[in-house]
Amino acid sequence: MQPNSLRRAARQPNRIDWLKKTSPKHYLYRAICHARSLYTKRGPHIDPRTLFAKNKLLFAPNETETERLDSLLCDGFFQAPLFFSRELIDGIHAKADARFRRLLINWSLRLSSTNLQNRGERGFSYDDLAGERTIELIDPLIHIPEVLDIAFHESVLKIVANFFGSVPSRYQVNIVRTFPPESNANAFYFQQDGEEADLLKISVDLVDANESNGALVYVPRSNRYCDYHGRLPHVAQFPIVNRPLNEEEVERAYPREGWVTLLGKRGTLTAIHGKGIHAGPVWPAATRATNKPRTSIQIEARGYSYTMQGERGENRMRAWNFDRMTELQQWFAHADLVGDEESPFTKAG
Repeated sequence: MQPNSLRRAARQPNRIDWLKKTSPKHYLYRAICHARSLYTKRGPHIDPRTLFAKNKLLFAPNETETERLDSLLCDGFFQAPLFFSRELIDGIHAKADARFRRLLINWSLRLSSTNLQNRGERGFSYDDLAGERTIELIDPLIHIPEVLDIAFHESVLKIVANFFGSVPSRYQVNIVRTFPPESNANAFYFQQDGEEADLLKISVDLVDANESNGALVYVPRSNRYCDYHGRLPHVAQFPIVNRPLNEEEVERAYPREGWVTLLGKRGTLTAIHGKGIHAGPVWPAATRATNKPRTSIQIEARGYSYTMQGERGENRMRAWNFDRMTELQQWFAHADLVGDEESPFTKAG
């Protein structure tokens, strides 16, 4: 495997002052009414493909975005090194790390550690989470609003919409921490997402992505329709979808030298097509003492499907932050709006 080397593109400023608070109640009421009105106008009966088709100019990509889109369609992935500033990334990471260590995580996820299952019976610390594979923060867009600058950067949104040919039916934002395995068990398994709808997995690393922090591995062009439905079942001679795949199985169809290890400095933007074969984060030396968790902003975008209904409310955020969004950003927000009464802004973070 060899590190992927791609040309660094100039950053595109797309900042909104998410931290500026507007407190009058009438403003909050207007924001909520505006959001509800917007959602009513483009409810479930509005085809997201029609929304995309009627706003071609709004979704039109520039030259750099077109290059990244072509890479995503052809090879199944792209990387934009150092797409976001180190200052912005380090500030988000500091807040996220503090909240992880205070155990402000999504407890609704199924946790495997015995001491976590019995957390009501005794106290425990952040160190007890090391036995978990992945944890995620609760309400990151409320408590770390700077994440909005990243998750709803219009360059990212345009690439996503043009990939699907529609506004995605799902666009969920999380801050995730993945721990290195304590042993070699299940340390290096591939997967290929087999849902009917296309899936994009977008990540922005909050720490440097290297072998010590866990790297992503992708098999280029394994996302193409002819490979997904033809080559793999016949050449590899095993069912491919919805189960873990070991290295030997994948190598039957795709020589190892063609695999790509996606490394990069913090602030790098990475997007992969979920129907391509991928693994990670991966720590090749599973028991190495220098292994560290990988922390990243992760976005899951799902395309249009005849059978899968669109979702709403997967991203909890402040009403005034939603109101500051552009029209394009609001179409992707899928927002569950929160006001002062539920979680005071001055106490967030």
